[in-house]
Amino acid sequence: SPFKVLLDITIFAMVWSRIFSNLLKGYIDPNTGLPIEGSPFWSIYSVNIAFSLALGVFSIYVIFKTRQHIRERSGIPEKSCQGCEDCCCVTWCGCCTLTQMARHTAE
Repeated sequence: SPFKVLLDITIFAMVWSRIFSNLLKGYIDPNTGLPIEGSPFWSIYSVNIAFSLALGVFSIYVIFKTRQHIRERSGIPEKSCQGCEDCCCVTWCGCCTLTQMARHTAE
């Protein structure tokens, strides 16, 4: 189910974040709190940011497609933002959207 996919993505993101934060700590100068010059800190940091952004976009896409499917299956018309209501809801209020979908599909 899409909710299981989102749960798996969330758990993966939490583990990923923990691994990268621990990895980056090794490249911080304890005296200054700044990255050690010549270390791969910024490369690792950039990969982490790019991956996090991609994961966020993918999560929005999964929720968007799921909401769209539920709405079409149940015959629920869009009331505002014709053509992009699902995308707007997911992007600006993802938690509310997930709660609404869970409540609507709970049987």
